[in-house]
Amino acid sequence: MQTGRRPAFRKPQLATLASDVPKGDDWIFETKFDGYRCLAAIGKGGPRLYTRNGHDWSNKFQALSAAFDDLPCTAALIDGEVMAGRVTGSAFSSLQAALRGGQSLVFYAFDLLSLDSKDLTGLSQLDRKDRLETLLSGLP
Repeated sequence: MQTGRRPAFRKPQLATLASDVPKGDDWIFETKFDGYRCLAAIGKGGPRLYTRNGHDWSNKFQALSAAFDDLPCTAALIDGEVMAGRVTGSAFSSLQAALRGGQSLVFYAFDLLSLDSKDLTGLSQLDRKDRLETLLSGLP
Protein backbone atom coordinates (compact mmCIF):
# COMPACT_ATOMS: atom_id res chain seq x y z
CA MET A 1 0.00 0.00 0.00
CA GLN A 2 1.29 3.43 -0.91
CA THR A 3 1.94 5.74 2.04
CA GLY A 4 3.31 8.87 0.36
CA ARG A 5 1.45 12.04 -0.48
CA ARG A 6 -0.72 11.43 -3.53
CA PRO A 7 0.37 13.75 -6.38
CA ALA A 8 -2.03 16.43 -7.55
CA PHE A 9 -3.56 16.30 -11.02
CA ARG A 10 -1.56 17.99 -13.75
CA LYS A 11 -2.61 18.51 -17.35
CA PRO A 12 -1.08 15.84 -19.56
CA GLN A 13 0.89 16.59 -22.68
CA LEU A 14 -1.42 15.91 -25.62
CA ALA A 15 -0.54 14.57 -29.04
CA THR A 16 -0.09 17.04 -31.86
CA LEU A 17 -1.45 16.25 -35.29
CA ALA A 18 1.21 16.53 -37.99
CA SER A 19 0.97 16.02 -41.71
CA ASP A 20 4.45 14.49 -42.06
CA VAL A 21 6.76 12.23 -40.09
CA PRO A 22 9.44 14.28 -38.29
CA LYS A 23 12.92 14.35 -39.80
CA GLY A 24 15.92 12.86 -38.01
CA ASP A 25 16.32 10.23 -35.31
CA ASP A 26 15.44 12.18 -32.17
CA TRP A 27 11.74 11.33 -31.94
CA ILE A 28 9.60 8.38 -30.90
CA PHE A 29 6.07 7.28 -31.69
CA GLU A 30 3.45 5.42 -29.69
CA THR A 31 0.34 3.47 -30.56
CA LYS A 32 -2.85 5.53 -30.56
CA PHE A 33 -5.32 3.85 -28.24
CA ASP A 34 -9.00 4.66 -28.59
CA GLY A 35 -9.93 4.78 -24.91
CA TYR A 36 -9.99 7.38 -22.16
CA ARG A 37 -6.79 9.23 -21.31
CA CYS A 38 -6.21 8.80 -17.59
CA LEU A 39 -3.76 10.01 -14.99
CA ALA A 40 -3.38 7.68 -12.04
CA ALA A 41 -2.43 9.58 -8.89
CA ILE A 42 -1.20 6.97 -6.43
CA GLY A 43 -0.47 7.50 -2.75
CA LYS A 44 -1.92 7.57 0.74
CA GLY A 45 -5.69 7.13 0.64
CA GLY A 46 -5.63 5.00 -2.51
CA PRO A 47 -5.44 5.83 -6.20
CA ARG A 48 -7.39 8.64 -7.82
CA LEU A 49 -8.02 8.32 -11.55
CA TYR A 50 -8.41 11.55 -13.52
CA THR A 51 -9.52 12.31 -17.07
CA ARG A 52 -7.25 14.46 -19.20
CA ASN A 53 -9.40 17.45 -18.16
CA GLY A 54 -8.95 16.78 -14.45
CA HIS A 55 -12.30 15.13 -13.71
CA ASP A 56 -12.05 12.53 -10.95
CA TRP A 57 -13.38 9.32 -12.52
CA SER A 58 -12.15 7.01 -9.77
CA ASN A 59 -15.70 5.68 -9.32
CA LYS A 60 -16.20 5.06 -13.06
CA PHE A 61 -12.83 3.31 -13.23
CA GLN A 62 -13.33 1.47 -9.92
CA ALA A 63 -12.42 -1.84 -11.60
CA LEU A 64 -8.83 -0.53 -11.91
CA SER A 65 -8.19 0.64 -8.36
CA ALA A 66 -6.61 -2.62 -7.15
CA ALA A 67 -4.27 -2.68 -10.17
CA PHE A 68 -2.02 -0.14 -8.46
CA ASP A 69 -1.82 -1.84 -5.04
CA ASP A 70 1.43 -3.73 -5.63
CA LEU A 71 3.47 -0.90 -7.15
CA PRO A 72 6.81 -0.67 -5.31
CA CYS A 73 6.58 3.03 -4.48
CA THR A 74 5.17 5.37 -1.88
CA ALA A 75 3.50 7.64 -4.47
CA ALA A 76 3.39 8.13 -8.23
CA LEU A 77 1.65 10.00 -11.04
CA ILE A 78 1.29 7.77 -14.10
CA ASP A 79 -0.09 8.89 -17.45
CA GLY A 80 -1.91 6.28 -19.49
CA GLU A 81 -5.05 5.15 -21.27
CA VAL A 82 -8.02 3.17 -19.97
CA MET A 83 -9.34 0.50 -22.32
CA ALA A 84 -11.87 -2.31 -22.15
CA GLY A 85 -10.37 -5.57 -20.92
CA ARG A 86 -12.00 -7.29 -23.88
CA VAL A 87 -12.43 -5.51 -27.19
CA THR A 88 -15.07 -6.65 -29.65
CA GLY A 89 -15.60 -4.33 -32.57
CA SER A 90 -14.58 -0.74 -31.94
CA ALA A 91 -12.22 -0.16 -29.00
CA PHE A 92 -14.14 2.90 -27.80
CA SER A 93 -17.54 1.21 -28.05
CA SER A 94 -16.13 -1.76 -26.13
CA LEU A 95 -14.88 0.61 -23.42
CA GLN A 96 -18.26 2.31 -23.12
CA ALA A 97 -19.99 -1.08 -22.88
CA ALA A 98 -17.48 -2.24 -20.25
CA LEU A 99 -18.14 0.86 -18.15
CA ARG A 100 -21.91 0.41 -18.40
CA GLY A 101 -21.75 -3.31 -17.64
CA GLY A 102 -19.09 -3.30 -14.94
CA GLN A 103 -16.74 -5.41 -17.08
CA SER A 104 -12.96 -5.54 -16.82
CA LEU A 105 -10.77 -2.58 -17.70
CA VAL A 106 -7.06 -2.26 -18.41
CA PHE A 107 -4.69 0.66 -17.90
CA TYR A 108 -1.95 1.12 -20.48
CA ALA A 109 0.76 3.18 -18.76
CA PHE A 110 3.00 5.21 -21.04
CA ASP A 111 4.60 7.95 -18.93
CA LEU A 112 5.76 8.41 -15.33
CA LEU A 113 5.41 12.04 -14.28
CA SER A 114 6.39 11.71 -10.62
CA LEU A 115 7.69 9.00 -8.34
CA ASP A 116 8.03 9.00 -4.55
CA SER A 117 7.38 12.77 -4.35
CA LYS A 118 9.96 13.57 -7.04
CA ASP A 119 8.84 15.46 -10.16
CA LEU A 120 10.25 13.63 -13.19
CA THR A 121 8.96 15.97 -15.91
CA GLY A 122 12.40 17.59 -16.25
CA LEU A 123 13.84 14.27 -17.43
CA SER A 124 13.71 13.16 -21.04
CA GLN A 125 10.72 11.10 -22.09
CA LEU A 126 12.99 8.09 -22.65
CA ASP A 127 14.37 8.39 -19.10
CA ARG A 128 10.82 8.53 -17.72
CA LYS A 129 9.87 5.48 -19.78
CA ASP A 130 12.87 3.59 -18.38
CA ARG A 131 11.78 4.45 -14.84
CA LEU A 132 8.22 3.41 -15.64
CA GLU A 133 9.44 0.07 -16.97
CA THR A 134 11.44 -0.48 -13.78
CA LEU A 135 8.43 0.45 -11.63
CA LEU A 136 6.15 -1.98 -13.47
CA SER A 137 8.63 -4.84 -13.90
CA GLY A 138 7.53 -8.07 -12.28
CA LEU A 139 3.88 -7.00 -12.08
CA PRO A 140 1.06 -8.60 -14.11
